Amino acid sequence: MIPALSRFSFIVCLAFIAAFITLANWGVEWAISVGIIILAVPLVYSYINLARLRKFVLADSVEKMPLPSGFWEEVFFRLQRLVRNLKQKIRSIEEQHDHFIAAFQASPNGIVMLDENDQIEWCNEIAEHFFGLIFKRDVMQRINFLIRRPEFIQYLNKRNFDDPLLLERMGPDSNLSLMLQAFPFSQKRHLLLIQDIMDLQKADTMRRDFVANVSHEMRTPITVLMGFLETIQSLDLTKEQQSQYFDMMMSKRR
Repeated sequence: MIPALSRFSFIVCLAFIAAFITLANWGVEWAISVGIIILAVPLVYSYINLARLRKFVLADSVEKMPLPSGFWEEVFFRLQRLVRNLKQKIRSIEEQHDHFIAAFQASPNGIVMLDENDQIEWCNEIAEHFFGLIFKRDVMQRINFLIRRPEFIQYLNKRNFDDPLLLERMGPDSNLSLMLQAFPFSQKRHLLLIQDIMDLQKADTMRRDFVANVSHEMRTPITVLMGFLETIQSLDLTKEQQSQYFDMMMSKRR
């Protein structure tokens, strides 16, 4: 503030001195004209610099603007440095944003970001496939308007997301089993994670079938062995005969 006042005071004094000298030589009219011209020069120079600044601001290239001389040089230099720092921070944030989006897109699970009103803020391609969504069309639409399954709407309305929800017969061909769960995060928003568990269900079915088959196959020989042992116990056999029968059982096992 003080340097600016000093410059302004210097220009005013210079105008008065020039006007006084002109008055002594050429009269009042010339003195007034000279004083006005001296005061107008810095105003015109400031207007020119402001016009140049406006031009580069509209072109979003302030950092490329040539620096003027004098008082405006320091102002423009600091402005350019501020703009460069802001643009660098913006680029860094955009790069981080792109990395996060790429990571979410690479996820094998569906991801949907909901705001406090359950409106879709973002979703990845897997979620689009699971629910038949189109992000560009459905962004900021309430998800319960797009997914009309009663159990899903009830899950959202209860606001109790401790347990996941299973949705059967989902997807374009109604052949997917989806396990989803909502996780609250900042400002009453929710992150909806969706996993296709069809393969897990198939694997669990195969496991149950395998156990059932093995149990069935084992039941007959076990029954025979139990009957054989009960027969040996009911007979009055010598130790040598019992050993002989046990050897027979071992040979059958091999």
